[in-house]
Amino acid sequence: VMAQATQRKAKKLTILHTNDTHSNIDPFPDNHSKFPGMGGVAKRFKIIEQIRREEENVILLDAGDIFQGTPYFNTFKGHLEMKLMSEMGYDASTMGNHDFDIGLEGFMLAKKHAYVEKPLTHNIYEARIMADTAKKEKIVTQMGNQGVSGGGSTIIKHWIEKGEIGKVTKIDCWTNRPVWPQGFTEIPTEQAIPKNLEWDQWLGPAAYRSYSSSYLPFKWRSYWDFGTGALGDMGCHIIETPFNALNLNYPLSAEASCSTFWIDDFVRAKKSVSFPASSKVKMEFEIEKHGIIDLNWYDGGILPDQPEGLALTEPLGASGGGTIIFGEKGIIIADVYSANPRLFLYNGANNSLQRKKESKTEILNGHAEEFVNACIQGGKTKSNFSLAGKLTEIVLMGNLAVFNAQNKQSGLGESPARKLYWDGKNMQVKSRPDLDYIIRGMYRDGWKLDDNNG
Repeated sequence: VMAQATQRKAKKLTILHTNDTHSNIDPFPDNHSKFPGMGGVAKRFKIIEQIRREEENVILLDAGDIFQGTPYFNTFKGHLEMKLMSEMGYDASTMGNHDFDIGLEGFMLAKKHAYVEKPLTHNIYEARIMADTAKKEKIVTQMGNQGVSGGGSTIIKHWIEKGEIGKVTKIDCWTNRPVWPQGFTEIPTEQAIPKNLEWDQWLGPAAYRSYSSSYLPFKWRSYWDFGTGALGDMGCHIIETPFNALNLNYPLSAEASCSTFWIDDFVRAKKSVSFPASSKVKMEFEIEKHGIIDLNWYDGGILPDQPEGLALTEPLGASGGGTIIFGEKGIIIADVYSANPRLFLYNGANNSLQRKKESKTEILNGHAEEFVNACIQGGKTKSNFSLAGKLTEIVLMGNLAVFNAQNKQSGLGESPARKLYWDGKNMQVKSRPDLDYIIRGMYRDGWKLDDNNG
């Protein structure tokens, strides 16, 4: 073996990358102060071709900001840049700030395969656009909820379809998030913008506000304008378990309760700019063969009840959270990412829960690798946008219930109408048009989506 190893030749990989091309198709003019006559697609193509002739293994990447408002971009809306990059043989590109100038749908209409982190979008309408456009344009897509590639939810699906736990009666999901500060009533105090930060570009479609280090680089996720809170952060990893195991569709309803914001003795805050420190969400789903089932979500230190009959020594999920699926004959417990599912059945003698089956899961073929292989060879991915879009909508519907509960808590002694009845097909809460702006998002001028989907 050692002799074979020493005979192997080391392979050389040449990585080429471009960035911040900003729709500059032509070279800079000859009288340009910094780059006279430099740049342009034709020269770039010539350099790339020369290197490919000289080197055997070449990868060509772009690090983002492909677009900006040149006449080419304004006329062709980004399609020319995408076509030229395809002609030059780019292997992949990340999306920078300006690459959102054509909107989510515009980028996907360029027919480029896309791997996007979870949750897929900031609002429900964007998730629907992403799913519909990906299906229409027949592009390869994948959302970054890598646990689905571990196979845990497939094992659980098999157990349920075999009738191991009988009819499903309830689902509990929970997370240890937020693991960052959350629960604020006021926008942070203004600070000087760092010289290396384009603050306006970072804000993107969000309403303008002054810079604060409270947002960057990590804590932005706690604010409604930028992030999706604890549920958005981990819901696509944890709710993926019942979503795939039970083929969940849009919820019928959602309601939430959350920690309140007190600014003085018996004085509630009139507004909140961030997600609450903790929340509980209940969504109702109609599931074939099981009827109408409650899915309960817990975060911020709130945990589900210990299942009756389960030994106290049995761990509930993992430190980061988990899932319990309750049935008439027993329960199934999984860790975060649908990992390590365990099947427990009721003992008829004393109604205690006994562990009967378990499976150790491992992501053998990487989630990103599956996406790359599908781009090259064809085939399906486990979290394509048709699936990931619906899962994201479910997660964001939970956040809509949190938003509703949070904003109903404006007066002491109030009993808010917290339950929202959801029309998933039409993306609206029944009899609550006041929530449409949350469902579809608000975009400041220069960042609005083109409404090509009615």
